[in-house]
Amino acid sequence: MPVQQVSVGETPHVRFGRCAGSLRIEPGETGIVEVWTEADEGIVLERDDQGVVIQGMITGDCRLRAPSAATVSGEVVEEGVFVAGMISFSLNSAGDDVRIEGIGETVTLGRVERDLVVTRAATLRVGDVEGSAQITAVERGGRRAPRRGRSYHQRRRALSKSVCRWRRAPFRRARRRPLRAHRRRCHD
Repeated sequence: MPVQQVSVGETPHVRFGRCAGSLRIEPGETGIVEVWTEADEGIVLERDDQGVVIQGMITGDCRLRAPSAATVSGEVVEEGVFVAGMISFSLNSAGDDVRIEGIGETVTLGRVERDLVVTRAATLRVGDVEGSAQITAVERGGRRAPRRGRSYHQRRRALSKSVCRWRRAPFRRARRRPLRAHRRRCHD
């Protein structure tokens, strides 16, 4: 297995395009990104202003070790995916099972062709899962888009104006009125 490594900062962003085999991502030493591949030809790791880019297609299985504060994102993995102990992970398409454990922030997945297992993640966004999905210890789903128009309180206030006066009245005032008189006045 050829090994490539490159030194990086504390919180690198590791990006890759296509992996023809399976992918395994684990936490490693701080400041170093290491990549093992099954293929005989080596891969090219390039550093840019955002982090590390794995150039070209990764043929065969791949094992990636990065600092636990790293963000990893990729396009396509044709076989299984295992990710543990990163801050953030995103993948557009996986051709086999995906297993994710202990992601500190966001997990974003596009299409998963078989089963999905997520254990301990802060936020999860999933597009399409062909097989079964087992999700445990996820704090919240994806964020909603900001609501256009009126806020919750503005909508509630407008709704309360359309309801009879008995419901809108302050609590003290509402208790003094007899309910029978209210029904005759508003609901007959």
